[in-house]
Amino acid sequence: MSQQTQPAPYQQRVIDERDQLAEKLNALSNFLNTAIFLSLPQCEQTLLTELTF
Repeated sequence: MSQQTQPAPYQQRVIDERDQLAEKLNALSNFLNTAIFLSLPQCEQTLLTELTF
């Protein structure tokens, strides 16, 4: 039987931040498929799209 250990506090902060960033990236990706996004000036669309790479 393997024993799982809890991550150290600093490791848990990194895991939590990764999860938060994944949620934000998912929200941004969803936004890129909206009419509101398409109504933005091209330069803003480009900047937002570059955040996903």
